[in-house]
Amino acid sequence: MVVNGAVENALATVGAVLWCVQILPQIWKSWRAKSTTGLSPWLMFTWMISLWVLGIYNITQKLSIPLHIQPELCACCFLSCAIQVGCVYALRTGIKNGVTWPIKMFGIIATVLLGGALFPQIWEIIKRKEVVGLSIKFIIIDMLGGAFSFAPPPLDAFAASSYLIVVGMELLILLLATILNPIAYYRRRDEKVTEVIEEIETIDKIVSSKDYVANAEANINRPTDLDDAFAEWF
Repeated sequence: MVVNGAVENALATVGAVLWCVQILPQIWKSWRAKSTTGLSPWLMFTWMISLWVLGIYNITQKLSIPLHIQPELCACCFLSCAIQVGCVYALRTGIKNGVTWPIKMFGIIATVLLGGALFPQIWEIIKRKEVVGLSIKFIIIDMLGGAFSFAPPPLDAFAASSYLIVVGMELLILLLATILNPIAYYRRRDEKVTEVIEEIETIDKIVSSKDYVANAEANINRPTDLDDAFAEWF
């Protein structure tokens, strides 16, 4: 297959840029709400680890340059970069000597972590019966970043699997949001209406009670301070 380097780098660059800015909508949403309720901490933690592993894999396999930079910008740390450099050299040395199982292991770990990171978030959604605390813009941008990263040829099996699983899982999250959030909205609305009706019925019972009527009549017939003042005048 003939690979168009310009197209490959262009698509990968778009994917890298999207993955670098994807977190901004989530940061804004959490800051504005002053809460991270509904956002699984395991999602972010596992993604940080997976990007570190994915960076090693992409560099070792000499994938598109933007795919080298992408994980590093998302999970940048001088210590991790130093460790990554050592891992890359070790893995490439192994490949030159015909030892390929370590790089395959890194590919599998990256795939499992990237996809697996979304399972706690999906469980959080199912548990709450709606998507809460998770920025839909964040998911859409991340999904597009994965799609563009998946697009450039040549297609590496493990790298492609990593991006494809992320895209698939995030499509599932969007589907759940589309289905569950309207249901949750109408459920809360119905609960509010029921609550208001119960309050009205309670007030109606109080107003219609004999004690309330008797007290009201007594208050009506009781002389007021103004009546007393007129009595003194006359």
